[in-house]
Amino acid sequence: MKKTTLLRETAYLVPPQIADGFVPPTGFDFKISVSLHEVDVKIYGFTGQNWELLHNTDGLIPSYFSDVGHQKYYFESKTGSEQTIRVSFLSSDDAEGLGIRTGATPQTRKFYDIEEIPVYNGSRDGAMLTIMSDGSLAWLLVNETFVVPSEAGENAIAGTFLEELTTSLNNINGAQISNGIFSKIATSGNQGATINLESEGIIQFNADGSRVDEELTLSFWFRPDAQAGWNTGWRYIGGSGGNSNNYFRLAISENSNGKIEFRPIIENLWTSSPRAAGSRDFTSGEWYHIALTYTSNGSGYDLKMFVDGVKSAELLNQNMNLMKFPNRKEFGMGGYSYANTITANSAPIHSIDSLQIGDGVALTEAQVALIAGQSDRQMSIETAAAS
Repeated sequence: MKKTTLLRETAYLVPPQIADGFVPPTGFDFKISVSLHEVDVKIYGFTGQNWELLHNTDGLIPSYFSDVGHQKYYFESKTGSEQTIRVSFLSSDDAEGLGIRTGATPQTRKFYDIEEIPVYNGSRDGAMLTIMSDGSLAWLLVNETFVVPSEAGENAIAGTFLEELTTSLNNINGAQISNGIFSKIATSGNQGATINLESEGIIQFNADGSRVDEELTLSFWFRPDAQAGWNTGWRYIGGSGGNSNNYFRLAISENSNGKIEFRPIIENLWTSSPRAAGSRDFTSGEWYHIALTYTSNGSGYDLKMFVDGVKSAELLNQNMNLMKFPNRKEFGMGGYSYANTITANSAPIHSIDSLQIGDGVALTEAQVALIAGQSDRQMSIETAAAS
């Protein structure tokens, strides 16, 4: 079996542009495989002087497979809207064992990212034989979701993007999940989605609602899809408000300097919770990486907050059990959850990608920066922690 890596690339509406082409990852210059299931695109390759049309989707084959013979590749959408395309590159080197890397601890010793694992066309029309994170096999379509149940006493932490757990998202109203991205599409009101952190195995809770593991990392990508409405106060985009005096709410604003600013409302820190400002202007359509870590310092815990991979605020030597949920274990997107519904102060339309909670995992500042540096927004906390 050859080493392989999977990318998600955009199929644009216009003919090939050099700036928007993508290159084979370093060391993966043997074969290219493009999944064509439920997409309609043209595939181009750049020779160094001009673009060559390599394939024009006819709907008759499920994938395009060829030697890597071009400097860059480009997808042109034929549907009238942009599409997200799965493309794999293979190395000429054989993978050790089965090419599968295991996790860092006995509790998380599974695959880092299910999407890094090779898939093969099978007899089920359009489906691929997929190695699941527990070592089992399943025939899955490209856009088909299957969540491997967590084993007893084991977290599903650090490699799980909450917005992709579509089997357990509840009360989706005025929101949508498309191509693995959560978007609040209604212009006002309490729209969003909720997910149960306990039943999904994202967090292990004690009987009193405190987390079993004190250390924590929260990471997500945020995109404002409207410019107006963010500079008039804090707008809640996620978290939980269903536990009295144990709030954990995520708030975003455009500050007086026109920059993006992030603030968690934690426990009873209504007025003193730290706020982290980024260096970039708050701009509709731009992605920003937001992260929070809660790290043991030997005598207490340090809360650190990051915008675009840069530590922008901190609160040191704390003794609170961050995200203590004694009553309800739901977590909201689009607004904070309360009684399994979304409550928000009319946050404008926005999108969230790769929302993940690493329970018992506290990334270093360099590891947070590593996630923020990924242009495809797909690096997991678990992968960063192993770097």
